[in-house]
This record gives sequence, C-alpha cells and structure tokens, in this order.
Amino acid sequence: MQKEGWGSPLIISLLVIGVALIVIFVIWEKSFAPITCIPYPILRDPTVVGACILSAVLFFSYYCWASYFASFLMVVNNLSVQDATYVSNVYGVGGTFFSLVVGWFLHRTGRFKAVTLWFAIPLHCLGLGLMIHFRQPDQNIGYIVMCQLFVACAGGIIEITGGIAVMAAVSHQRIAVVLAVEGLFSQIGGAIGSTVAASIWQSVFPKKLAQYLPAADLPDLELIYEDIIAQLSYPVGSDTRLAIQRAYGDAQTMMLAAGTAVWILAFGGVLLWKDIDLKQHKQVRGHVI
Repeated sequence: MQKEGWGSPLIISLLVIGVALIVIFVIWEKSFAPITCIPYPILRDPTVVGACILSAVLFFSYYCWASYFASFLMVVNNLSVQDATYVSNVYGVGGTFFSLVVGWFLHRTGRFKAVTLWFAIPLHCLGLGLMIHFRQPDQNIGYIVMCQLFVACAGGIIEITGGIAVMAAVSHQRIAVVLAVEGLFSQIGGAIGSTVAASIWQSVFPKKLAQYLPAADLPDLELIYEDIIAQLSYPVGSDTRLAIQRAYGDAQTMMLAAGTAVWILAFGGVLLWKDIDLKQHKQVRGHVI
C-alpha cells in the first residue's frame, strides 16, 4: 500500500520513466526506425482514429468498473465465490450474445455508425450511471445484474462496430494492420484504466476504512485493506462488516464515475466516423492466405 498516494516515490518514478519512454519511442519512430512500428498514414483516416479512440475508451472504462468487482460482490452483497463469478461473467457472456444480434442487424441494414452513436454509447453510459447508484450496501443484487446486462449489450455492439469501422475504412491488404492498431489502442486504454482504478482504490478505500471502522478495529486497518479473507471474517451485519461495505461503496463510486465520464471521448470519436454503407462496400472474394 502506497500511503503517500500519488506523492509516493514509486508512483512518481513510474510516471517519469513512462513519459520518458514515450518520448524516446516517438523520437526513434520518427528519426531512426527503418520500418515504423505503427503505420502512421492509416491514422490520418478519421474513421480509424475514431474507432481507436472508442476501443481505448471501452477498455479504460471496463477496467475502471470491473476492477475489484468480484470482491465487492462477496464482501458487500455477501455472495459466495461461485455466485460472484456468475455475476462477474454476465458481461462476457452477454456481450458475446449481443455481438451476434448486432451482426445480424448490420447484415440487414449495412449501417454501423448510428447504432453505435445513438444506442450503444448512451446505453453503456446508462448502465454505468445506474451502477453508481446500485453498487452500494443494502442494494438488491438483481439491480446490479440489470446494469451488467445493459453494459453487456452496449459492449457487445461496440466490440463489433469498432472492428467493422476500421476494416471498412481501409483497403483489403491493410485490414490485418489496422486491426492490430485498434488492438494496440485497446490495450493502452485497458492499462490506463487498470492504473486509474488501482490508484483510486489505494487512495479512497483505506481512508474510508479509517473513517468508518470502529475504534477497536483501527489497529487491524492495514490487514483489512489488504486481505479479503480478513474482510469476510467479520459477521454479516456487524459494525465492522458494515464499515467495510461502506468503504467499498465509496471507492466503487469513484471508479465508476471515472469509467462513465470518459465516454464523452468515445462519443466524439464516433462522430469522426464516415457513415459507410456496408452494402455498397466492395467485397473481396476468393482465398485469403
């Protein structure tokens, strides 16, 4: 646990080294690399840029709201490990199902921009906004599952339409490259989201524990913060368990707020897309080897 938060030497050194490596990478790519790692001409296409922004935001948001979710379900909603796993996997299973649905929709209509801009992104924001309210102590688990389904539906759509957007914007021989670039942005977004979630957790959760825990349990604050087994060892309904649940709720609120606010960037990214009609797009036939 970094007690100094963002002011700790470890965090500061990692930030400085990270920024320095980015600068070195840009200089190398621009001035010295015989073959660049990223095909920069592709990134001049607004549809590709918008899809990469969307992908980065999707993964940033996911790691903000999904981090510590399973432990939240066990500690706050008093679920078993098995039941918490079921609820946590609603997003993955639901997103896969809705991907099939949106695939059929795109096959029939040929349009992917409108469904992303006016349905998927608002639905994702709605689901996360509702999670801010329902991921609190004393809330019914059914409402959390409902929010998971909203986010799964939106996420399944965005996963498909984002990939379709970058493929429709480039020639056939560049499809593999542009998908790799989109994947790169998704990994960058996920890494940043995971870092933000961990930073919020480290700065909010222990402070709230210190605020809510009974005085008799304050000597065990660090153990409670670090060990979910210690958190679960306190009886449901006890003052200590209720204090831990309140601290979880406050930390989750901050993480969900970050994961929701970033979607304004995704909305702007999708606005950059060309409204391509897939039915008018020339299909390449034959063997792809």
